[in-house]
Amino acid sequence: MVRDDAGQRVVGYFILRLGVSGPERARFANYRLVLDERTDCKLATSVAEDYRHQGVGKSMMEHALELARRVGRKRVLLAGGIQASNVHAIHFYTRFGFRVVGQFTTVRGEAQVDNFDMILDL
Repeated sequence: MVRDDAGQRVVGYFILRLGVSGPERARFANYRLVLDERTDCKLATSVAEDYRHQGVGKSMMEHALELARRVGRKRVLLAGGIQASNVHAIHFYTRFGFRVVGQFTTVRGEAQVDNFDMILDL
């Protein structure tokens, strides 16, 4: 949290969830990757736009990956994937060693959105 004139403001978060869900297992199986509940985990991150490019995401990511290692995880996948059009986020994740392993499409309203699944071997 960062204090501003209004008090406190959330500038970013990360959620590290141990294990994986059935839909993720099925989707990754299409890429010929078997996810393991005991050694895989998923990560969701977000940084408020006003705080991007200031090291907040880098600091959060380093902490999240260290936590994953500390609890014995071997791989980290991005929860829900990443939109294929989000080139800045894809670049951010690849800087930490994540790699694209597959692509899937979701429907948002009337639009189809292409997404990438990315995974990191720790």
